[in-house]
Amino acid sequence: MGNLLGVETRMVSHYISRARGDGYLKLIAKHHQPSGTAAKYTFDCQRFNMETGEELTQEDSPHFHKEHKDSKDFKELKESQDQRKTSRTEGGS
Repeated sequence: MGNLLGVETRMVSHYISRARGDGYLKLIAKHHQPSGTAAKYTFDCQRFNMETGEELTQEDSPHFHKEHKDSKDFKELKESQDQRKTSRTEGGS
């Protein structure tokens, strides 16, 4: 995916994290490194007008920008990032 977008792999991970945090993507299957299977996501199409492709405003749709920071996926992502930070800090001491 990084080659397709012309960015480093870590940027793709950053884009995915932002999209999940903002509610555009939802993880439906984790990656499986031994088999080479990539993670799978769904995209929140309800946030867009399918005829124009424009993102809807709160007045246009009741589904607009639901609070995703309380979602299970977002909490798991945040905990994973916190654990990596902690392990790097502890390992570097």
